[in-house]
Amino acid sequence: MRFHTITTLSFLLLLLPVAAEEPDSDESLRAFMIECRTAIQPGDPADFLMSRYRPRKDLWAQWMIFQDAFHVSPAEKEAARREIRQVCGELRRGRAWPHRERPRLRIPFLTTPPEIDGKIGGEWQKTVRLSATYERDNPVPVAGKAARWFFGWDRETFYAAGEFQAEIPAEIPEKPWKGTCAELFLNPSLTLGVYWELLFPPDRSPLFLMVRDNQYGYRDYPAWRGKTGIRSAICCTPEGFCFEAAIPFRLLPNYQLGNAPEAGQILYLMAVLVDNRRYISPFPLLYDSHNPACFAEVTLTGPDQEDAAKSSTQTNPKFPQGGGTVP
Repeated sequence: MRFHTITTLSFLLLLLPVAAEEPDSDESLRAFMIECRTAIQPGDPADFLMSRYRPRKDLWAQWMIFQDAFHVSPAEKEAARREIRQVCGELRRGRAWPHRERPRLRIPFLTTPPEIDGKIGGEWQKTVRLSATYERDNPVPVAGKAARWFFGWDRETFYAAGEFQAEIPAEIPEKPWKGTCAELFLNPSLTLGVYWELLFPPDRSPLFLMVRDNQYGYRDYPAWRGKTGIRSAICCTPEGFCFEAAIPFRLLPNYQLGNAPEAGQILYLMAVLVDNRRYISPFPLLYDSHNPACFAEVTLTGPDQEDAAKSSTQTNPKFPQGGGTVP
């Protein structure tokens, strides 16, 4: 009996490597990729990887090589297999992402605009304040360096500020999104897919980019961004830095013809502290700061803290994501 038990255990141990490798066999990888193409829909946290990010990395070519559609060398075939295996691992992480609901919060109306001088004072007390810290690809908030965000609005301007512990100087100051900076993404319409990316580094001038996400997954940064009317101030502190910004609504798509913002209207917001290649957000963040499924849905509230009971007239698609509150 003992010999039989030992033999059985030995046989099972021999099977373990096979069982571990089975999900990465060519057939299983092929089946999983085909399944993801139909199962992952717009609004799914993994959709960004499937339809926007990976296509820019020559995923189609690697897939065709993997499918033996092209005659390539064994080394090229193995490189394609490694790429597909990595993509499948990232897709599994996205499909298992527990935050299936978009964060939601209300942005208060400010009767007195804050002074943009780089010093976050009492005038920011009536804004919404966020202090949760989620590292990129980690669904659980982490303890560590402090990061506080402040947001408000009035009839002409969207206000944002942040106070952070961070490493200065950055390792790559010429590329603030890979060094140290505060990143702010403002998207007034998921339908248009056109939004502003605002970067506030502590060791160089701010950088303002208009991003267009088209059907091919490319991002286009137009050169016309000289005179934006954005007012900002950045101040270094003993532990890091802080910034303040006033962004005119007239810069945002849906507001560029001069129509004023109203209580009850919805914007989509992402805020990220880049701390020497570490990406930290008050919202759960999967894959990349540009992932629209992770943007928080923010409602502009009125002067009396009412958010206009009437439904918004904006044309944002109803993606299959439930409600939710700020984590």
